[in-house]
Amino acid sequence: MQRIWPIILILCLFVSSAYADTALNAPPEDRVYHDIDILIAHGLVKDVIIGQRPYSRAEVARIISCARNKLGEKPSASKKISRFLYLDRLLAHYEKEYEAELLNLREGLSAEALQRLEFNLLGNSSRPRLVPQNNNQGGIDAEITSFNKYKQGLQFANGANYFISTKHNLYLSRYFAFTAEPRFEFDSDRSEARIHRLYAKGGWHNIELEAGRDNILWGQSEFGGVMLSANARPLDMVKISNASPWQAPWIFKYLGHMKATFFVSTLGPEREFKNTYFYGAKWTLIPLSFFELGVSHTIMMGGDGAPNASFWDPLTELFPFHKWGSGNINASNVANNAFGFLDLRITIPPLRGSVVYFDEYIEDSIVRAFRLGKNYFNQAAFITGLYSPRLTDSGSLGLRLEYHHTAPLTYRHGIWASGYALNRTVIGDALGPDADGIYSTLYWRPNAGCAGRLELAFEDYDSSTYYTQTNASGGGDKILKAVSMTHERRYRGITGIDIKAAKRIGFKFEGGYERIENWNFSAGNSVNNWLFSTAVSLYFDEFNL
Repeated sequence: MQRIWPIILILCLFVSSAYADTALNAPPEDRVYHDIDILIAHGLVKDVIIGQRPYSRAEVARIISCARNKLGEKPSASKKISRFLYLDRLLAHYEKEYEAELLNLREGLSAEALQRLEFNLLGNSSRPRLVPQNNNQGGIDAEITSFNKYKQGLQFANGANYFISTKHNLYLSRYFAFTAEPRFEFDSDRSEARIHRLYAKGGWHNIELEAGRDNILWGQSEFGGVMLSANARPLDMVKISNASPWQAPWIFKYLGHMKATFFVSTLGPEREFKNTYFYGAKWTLIPLSFFELGVSHTIMMGGDGAPNASFWDPLTELFPFHKWGSGNINASNVANNAFGFLDLRITIPPLRGSVVYFDEYIEDSIVRAFRLGKNYFNQAAFITGLYSPRLTDSGSLGLRLEYHHTAPLTYRHGIWASGYALNRTVIGDALGPDADGIYSTLYWRPNAGCAGRLELAFEDYDSSTYYTQTNASGGGDKILKAVSMTHERRYRGITGIDIKAAKRIGFKFEGGYERIENWNFSAGNSVNNWLFSTAVSLYFDEFNL
């Protein structure tokens, strides 16, 4: 891929004495992420970066090992026996699942020729709805859906859907690994074969280099955040990061553990500028054991027919100090900039490790958003939430409450008119632009082999149009509503359970209902949608080489 020079620059920033074997990633849908939240809430592990996922299997193994050492092998007199037994069984489950990483067994050539085979039957009555393409604040080519939010680009047709997926892993040495996850999709109108994930990873010391199609989740929410989430399909990319949180030497050690990531991706041919490049960089640190802070930035630039960009433009756009305070008029417009001004997470140990978090995305100028006061809500998107992984003492019940806001300007652009989307799916918040959402999720985790959840949602979408005032210097100023239009409102409930009945087999069941008022912004047009899904997963070791 072109303009790959920033990888060399960032490589120089990673220096670590810690050694880490290369390992494939635990995918975002893995239940281990929720269980890591439970371990953190119990105070068994602290140096975990939540705002950058997925984790490598080696990083998950490190977390499990730290938690086991903290828990100990036997309960002390000060510990509740029931709590100890719950955590002990949870850790024992993952110590078996991550045995190869915990014991460093990946020495030579090995292959899991068929690691998993999954069959999924799904019934769905909902239809996708186009985002209003232009509200005078820029364009976007994306759809809003009902039940396939944060399903990594999986499309649900109206009626019966059938999916078959497999997973295949290859380890060439301790330093190189490869995985492939093909998926076959069928419904009444189509039959397609897709590559869901396909990537290779190499590593040395604490540095990982990954190339291929895989997920990147940035943010504090369960499925990522407003910058990068599990909503769209995985990115085709080259990515470099440190595998485990790293601590700088000398006085910089007081910054705490940190993680940095850089990637360059292509957004494919289904855009107004084919093969647009998508760059991103994020830095996260834990200066205090209960506090995590991250800053991030993504840019879209290039593509067939797009404004010309120089060799150095990716660097000057990712670090756009020359634009700050310029009124948006003294620099060339060669990229679509999205600023993850900050995401933060505060853990409250006395409240059973509950956390409050905030994740923010600002389109266009950060200075403009804050200087103009009320303009903030027309430029910025954010997620704020309260999460208690241990609603009960052990952690068998958890609760998450969230509020999402996206601005009229969010995910839109006047030149890159396909917007912040991949294959017509928003890369960030599944709400898309100009909307608000309230969400609650109840988690049930009676043991390591069973996980249930109940999700309730209310969403309000606005189809109004806007205009931008011009300041004295000729740059953009306040964004104001031009014409108030119809709102679409959605009320949705989804419940499901995931059971791994034995070593070789697992089951998933999911059902949902949604009520939409003013569907497609048509006043009085009400719609009722339903969902039913069942999946069977088969796991194999007979094909291991």
